[in-house]
Amino acid sequence: MKSPAPPPAPPLPGRRCTRRSLKLPIVLLALIEGSLLVFSTYLAASLYFDGHLPGRMLGAGRMLSAALVFAAFGLTSLFAVGLYSTRQRTTTAGILV
Repeated sequence: MKSPAPPPAPPLPGRRCTRRSLKLPIVLLALIEGSLLVFSTYLAASLYFDGHLPGRMLGAGRMLSAALVFAAFGLTSLFAVGLYSTRQRTTTAGILV
């Protein structure tokens, strides 16, 4: 009687996600652009209110929630146009361009 085959080894952390290989520079690019989108919301509000954000905007995380929604829509649109496609950005130089 044969013993059953051992289970396959788990994927390396951060290397595969949902059967797709993730490249670290592209993930870093997405994180940097997402944080810039969040920061740009605060910058726009600060410029609109002459550098003094009203307390009602900062209370209960209203500004943070609006910034996160804006960043989510911005990143979704960047994914939709194929910015993070590994076929288009295969090297680090291609990512920087």
